[in-house]
Amino acid sequence: AAGSRPAYMRTWTTFVDMLTIIPALVCYIVLSQPDGLKNLMESMEEEKAVRATTRLAFLRFVRVFRVLRVFRMDRGHDSAASDVSRQIFKVVFTLIAIAFIFSGLFYSCETLMVDPADMTAIWNPPLGRYPLRNDTDAEGEYEYRLLYHDVFYYTIITISTVGYGDFYPISDWGKVLVSLMLAITFVIISKQTNRLLTLMSVQSVYARHRFRASTRSQHVILCGNIQTNSARDFLTEFFHPDHGQADQKLIILSPHTPDPGMEYLLRSPEYGANTIYLEGSAMNETDLLRCCAAESKYVFILANKFCTDPQAEDAATALRAVSIKKHVAQNAAGENIPVMLQLIRPDNKHQFTSSVYGRKKDSQIICMDEIKLHLLAKSALCPGFSTMVSNLIKSCDAEADNSSPEWLQEYVQGVGQEIYRTKLSPSFKGLTFMEAAIFIYDNFSSTMFALEVEVLPDDPPPTSGSTP
Repeated sequence: AAGSRPAYMRTWTTFVDMLTIIPALVCYIVLSQPDGLKNLMESMEEEKAVRATTRLAFLRFVRVFRVLRVFRMDRGHDSAASDVSRQIFKVVFTLIAIAFIFSGLFYSCETLMVDPADMTAIWNPPLGRYPLRNDTDAEGEYEYRLLYHDVFYYTIITISTVGYGDFYPISDWGKVLVSLMLAITFVIISKQTNRLLTLMSVQSVYARHRFRASTRSQHVILCGNIQTNSARDFLTEFFHPDHGQADQKLIILSPHTPDPGMEYLLRSPEYGANTIYLEGSAMNETDLLRCCAAESKYVFILANKFCTDPQAEDAATALRAVSIKKHVAQNAAGENIPVMLQLIRPDNKHQFTSSVYGRKKDSQIICMDEIKLHLLAKSALCPGFSTMVSNLIKSCDAEADNSSPEWLQEYVQGVGQEIYRTKLSPSFKGLTFMEAAIFIYDNFSSTMFALEVEVLPDDPPPTSGSTP
């Protein structure tokens, strides 16, 4: 069923369907009358009207345009059918459709507006055709009857600009249709051929691929200045079994062709099934459409931590974030997708937060220099603090057997701990911090060491030692 009936009634395919219903309705109305078949055989006017309406049946061929919906069924990795093969199919299919449709229109004009006697005087018996039953009139004299395959042959010859001259339009409307057909064919085919040449000129296969979003699984976009080492660390953490994201798709959008190291990661059994690499830029609207940015769950923008110009690197990262936010606002009906961007220096945050899109919530800025300096400062007050925090924010599968030293077993156990941010249930309301921490430890074997409280502008400050 259609999502919106008024919108469906305004589509051109519905209009064609309504036209193709006319012949069946006319035949039904005429034949349903008393002695309808007899009157139809005796009345030339009724027979001519019925024949005129039944010629609209050729418009049913337009329905085959629905075969293009097959391309919308492609989901996930689009390596099997590239944009080039699809564009070739569209060019060929468009030529065939134009030929069939204009052949039917031309056939209807010539048979309705040109008298068979005039056709006979102009064409005469075609060479090699013997008079058949439908080529003679009531008196047995030869009468030329235009056939559909003759019109289709003439249409193909005209579109290909060969023009043998053995057929040509006689009626004025037939001449108008031929001129209109040539104009439409040159415009449409030239545009599609230009698109095909553009796709074929792109050498990298990653620049031609396109991701198809699926309702069955969500996808995440990773873009920015992506190096092989940073991509490996991100993939290892993102697809770690502890995070439960094994069924999500990760789209890597990078302006560079992947190097051998990146190729190895994309083909590895751990990440190859759910990782898709697209060559493109987050600043390009077409590339954002290729990776379905407006339908993604969230976007990560990485920076080059070893760049020689941090100011320019942070400016480029902020521009990518603004471009993605703007694209999502224009194509996702006002929805806001979280964007996590990585900056080098903390004093460059204003490059994103001062923009219109940077003031919205659900965006997080991570500054590398800021984190490093804070860890060094805390380590000066509490030795080992930086090591503990580094282990908590990174997943680890290390194991120690019973034969290992006791300190190593304790260290491995600590390395396996991770930090997670989760929302507390309303059932914790009224409990003190200690009561909530004990309850969580006893039931979930987890340690609650911090509590984030969101204070609204009109709310009083929270009481110390209690949860909201």
